[in-house]
Amino acid sequence: MDTDQEIRKLIRARKQIERRLHELDQKVEHLIYGLKEDRRCFGKKCAFEDIEQQMAKYWR
Repeated sequence: MDTDQEIRKLIRARKQIERRLHELDQKVEHLIYGLKEDRRCFGKKCAFEDIEQQMAKYWR
């Protein structure tokens, strides 16, 4: 593998990490909003409710 390929792989990995970090940041903001405002998401099935359930199991 040459240097250019390694650099491309590292850049690709960095972008994936940044996307995942952004997703996690959104989930945290959603949870904080729910806790501060004591509200639930109005969607039929909130994608973040699974995270809340997993966290509840973890903290038991």
